[in-house]
Amino acid sequence: MTTPNTQQQDAMLKRLARVEGQIRGIQAMIRRGEECEAIAQQFAAACKALDKAFFAMVAGLIAD
Repeated sequence: MTTPNTQQQDAMLKRLARVEGQIRGIQAMIRRGEECEAIAQQFAAACKALDKAFFAMVAGLIAD
């Protein structure tokens, strides 16, 4: 199995850090009691960002 190179690792870690920030934001929204619709929208955005990170990893592995 191929392992990501340093540049690919850095890119994945940056994407995951952004997703982590989104998740922390969702937690804060829940604590503040914000509307479910707004929270759900942020959940969807975080899911999409995580999917993009996954597909970037897979694309990097295929390209090698």
